[in-house]
Amino acid sequence: MSKAKIAPVTVVSGSHDYLRMRLVNTMLREAKSRGYRQVEVAAGDGEGLSALLSSGFLFADATIAVVESATQVKRAKKKKASEDASEPTGGWSEESLALLLDHAKSSDTDVVIIILHEGEAAPTSLAAQVGAAIPKKLNHVFLAPKPWDEQKVAVKFLLAEMGRHGKSMSEDLAESVVKKVGVEMGLLSFEALKFATLLQADGRAEATPQDVAPVMAALGTEDWEALKIALGRRDARGVSRAISDIRSGPGRDAVPKALSIVTHSLVQWMFAAALHESGVTPDEAAARAGVNPYRYKNFILPPATQWGSNALEVLYKSVVEVNVRKGHIDPWLALESTLVLGCSVRR
Repeated sequence: MSKAKIAPVTVVSGSHDYLRMRLVNTMLREAKSRGYRQVEVAAGDGEGLSALLSSGFLFADATIAVVESATQVKRAKKKKASEDASEPTGGWSEESLALLLDHAKSSDTDVVIIILHEGEAAPTSLAAQVGAAIPKKLNHVFLAPKPWDEQKVAVKFLLAEMGRHGKSMSEDLAESVVKKVGVEMGLLSFEALKFATLLQADGRAEATPQDVAPVMAALGTEDWEALKIALGRRDARGVSRAISDIRSGPGRDAVPKALSIVTHSLVQWMFAAALHESGVTPDEAAARAGVNPYRYKNFILPPATQWGSNALEVLYKSVVEVNVRKGHIDPWLALESTLVLGCSVRR
């Protein structure tokens, strides 16, 4: 983080959890790589903010602070003599706002402030008032798209991610990927990285349908939903039924696809289970995973809590072993027996 590029104050707000937190985490990683220490200032902590800005020169290391925005900037008002002057207001005072605005105008980069507002910032919020006073390029607002625009926005995001890695793909191909992967930007960012890595290894710049085909096959189609739902519920009979239906249909030779779909689901559930068991809230976990909060709470978290991280880890290792033990046993039988046994053994 060079002196020429860093700004004393940046505002990050908006209802798009993934994009908002990705920018904040990117800024924090970059600052730490340049020797900055990280601190947090809770919403309404005017004393903490004042101490940070007035005493920054006392710290041996430069500091980057994430300052939580509040819903309302409190108007200064006269207090009665009997009122406790130290009573918390629950929001930021005009004095705190003035301190931040003064710091934003300065060239002091020993203390760097990121004002973080989760959700859309109301006009009277700290984030909105500071954001209106600083250059637009330092006021980052990430709004979640309307449901009817999600796919279009996701396609645009995927193309931009490919460009960020110095690679490209056609818009039609990006639409195909989004239809299969979904609109969660965390997953799309990961897929873009995989495509870019493949293209880099081959010395190519643009993705082709042949590059995308393995991803499309690995994610499967709606025919596999019954298997994922039954496995998420630890329903041994349902798993057995679902595999039987797949084997008797078009997917009878698709053991590699089945293994890919099952392991992909298990990895998602393990991640969610670990966060849940660590006390991370569902909304924060969804943001970390880059998944829509509704989808996370209704389709990822329930299987994660049904299984638990330990049981999921055991099952994941067993499923991986099925893929390794080729030629010794019918692969469908090996997969079915592994999943059914895993569903039957309770924690």
